[in-house]
Amino acid sequence: MGEEVPLKKKEHFEYAVDLLNAARGENQEEIKEALGRLEKVTPPLPGNTQEATAFWVNLYNGIVTWRKLLDPNGLQTESSRKYFFTQPVVKLAVGEWSLDDIEHGVLRGNANRGGLNMSQILADSPKLGFVFKKADPRIHGALNCGAVSCPPISYYDPKGLEKQLDTAISNIILQSEFHPETNELNVSRIFEWYNEDFKSPSLLEWFDRFYDNKAYRKARESGKKIKISFMEYKWK
Repeated sequence: MGEEVPLKKKEHFEYAVDLLNAARGENQEEIKEALGRLEKVTPPLPGNTQEATAFWVNLYNGIVTWRKLLDPNGLQTESSRKYFFTQPVVKLAVGEWSLDDIEHGVLRGNANRGGLNMSQILADSPKLGFVFKKADPRIHGALNCGAVSCPPISYYDPKGLEKQLDTAISNIILQSEFHPETNELNVSRIFEWYNEDFKSPSLLEWFDRFYDNKAYRKARESGKKIKISFMEYKWK
């Protein structure tokens, strides 16, 4: 018999995709194995932006899918949602992580938590080394929070990430409704919750890029003021 060929070491994001795929398939044994492998994974550093983004986005989506299997009603009340997002649930080689740690701590550049004047990841935490310098607003189209109003889960790969993130944010933008009689643009409440992330470029600049609506474009070209309103967010 020939020599045994060692298993190929996976890229960081592939360990996160393992959890996502296992949770999608509702395979508890595979979920357990994927979680065990993640315990040995040190996340990619933020300097490798595409690999790090793909890792964290896939991990976030995998966690949401897995946790909804454990508690299908976990998003139906304000108190249960708070627990769902704030509770540390996944162990990596560097600490235990909650969904808020991943979204607000890492991907949003350690943004303040809700109404608290406090960063998500504290200054003495080893997690701080994985925080991005600046949020990429397109992640809000890529992260799936498990609600009806959330964008669909996709598989994110570092090599195709730029195009995938463009597609992700455009999916949310294209759900918007423009009313030319009042020049009102009715958009996802995600754009209200994360308005700080859509300031440079501005929200309307994102719409100018992706919103293929003739009435909207005509209003913008004529210099009319666009009124923005927000859709109801469907958690159930």
